[in-house]
Amino acid sequence: ANAGRHEEALDVTKELLEATERKHGPRHEKTLHYLFMLSERYYGTGQHEKTIQVIEQYLERLGEGPETLSKRLRARMVIVLSLNGLQRPEEALKMVDEFLNLATQHNALDWSILRTAAVVYSRNGRRGDAIAALEKELLMVRRQFGDESFRTAYILEQIGNFHAGLGHRQEAISYFEQSLSRWQKTRGNGHAVTL
Repeated sequence: ANAGRHEEALDVTKELLEATERKHGPRHEKTLHYLFMLSERYYGTGQHEKTIQVIEQYLERLGEGPETLSKRLRARMVIVLSLNGLQRPEEALKMVDEFLNLATQHNALDWSILRTAAVVYSRNGRRGDAIAALEKELLMVRRQFGDESFRTAYILEQIGNFHAGLGHRQEAISYFEQSLSRWQKTRGNGHAVTL
């Protein structure tokens, strides 16, 4: 059932992209939005080669420059996820490290880049690096959304999971307790996460 929904979303996105490109041209902000969305749809259906092709097209249309750096980094992180999906972890890990350094140097680091890095690190046995990326993401999310947000709760839970996987029992418990406290404040005691 899920595969059918992904395929339908892919078809709808292609239609939107074509219509928007006809109306506004290939480099218009809306066209670029739908092109990026198309890459996400291909990724969601496991079509990693197509994902990379669409992202490369997106990057070519987006162009270079300081004003597009953040978007280019996020797009390249989709390539990283796709490389990982294609069982090319060495390339994926090399790119993650490069992009994190570049984003840090240009003050363009955001929580989505850090989340992607954590996923790739964890899938390739670098749990310590995954925790470090999530810790940075946690600081950003706390600044942006506050300490009591559901986003903060989710990241705390993820960090706890990584610590548990590494056998760091006390750290895991601490993060899980912090996470539960935030879930209770944001979702209430009757929410599925807090039962």
